[in-house]
Amino acid sequence: MGDNPAQARPVVGNLGSWGLAGSRIPVQPYRLSAGATDTMTVRVREKIDIHGVGTDVVDMQGIFTVRRDHPRAIGAAATPQWGQAVVRTEFRSLELSGESPVFGTVRVHLDPNQLSSGEVGAADANSLAAKCRANLNPVVELPELGLTLTTGGQPVTLASKVIQIPPVGDVARSENSVALKDDAGKDLGEIISSDVEVGGVLASIPLGSTGSVGQPGPGEQGGPPRQAAQPGQGEQGGAQRQAGPQPIDAGFFTRTIAR
Repeated sequence: MGDNPAQARPVVGNLGSWGLAGSRIPVQPYRLSAGATDTMTVRVREKIDIHGVGTDVVDMQGIFTVRRDHPRAIGAAATPQWGQAVVRTEFRSLELSGESPVFGTVRVHLDPNQLSSGEVGAADANSLAAKCRANLNPVVELPELGLTLTTGGQPVTLASKVIQIPPVGDVARSENSVALKDDAGKDLGEIISSDVEVGGVLASIPLGSTGSVGQPGPGEQGGPPRQAAQPGQGEQGGAQRQAGPQPIDAGFFTRTIAR
């Protein structure tokens, strides 16, 4: 177990990739956009070893949700520009599943006790591809073996170079291997390597404070004042509450994701 330099070289996603073909929301290369919470499809090929059971490369598919901040300028740039900005991210959810002839069903999600985060940074000189890194803390479930394993707070570090945000079509590769541990902290296996391909955007909800790109939003320092909340139905000064059952507000679900 340990770092594998042969797997540490970031790769650049393909403009004609699987992700772009299935994206519901268009994404333009080399352009920054305001912060948002994005839900995207993803597929992963992960090499897993379980001590005493075996080793297999497991193909999994699923979805993930990530919150990305407004871009911030770095270096000599006065305003955020592609290749001269940083976008910090926090992964909110991940749901993967696949089948293995060695392990049976394999399910992966994020460890709720650990932070999974990343950032898109500057591009190298003479390049338009921005460097992207993510540190993920997965939980690996192997129900047919009766195992639920974590990485014990040691993240899997993914590296890539992206040409668009959200990173549709991005192909990321792990830079390290990590041990898989049970609840007692005993090493029972290892994630040897991970290759990740980001698919299309299923939903993208702008952040609650929606200033222009890289600018403060309402109520933030330097931004316009936040408007006072208005009384709701049935409250003093508000509209009269309607009797009887009310229709379901479908927008509630997307607003909940964005929190």
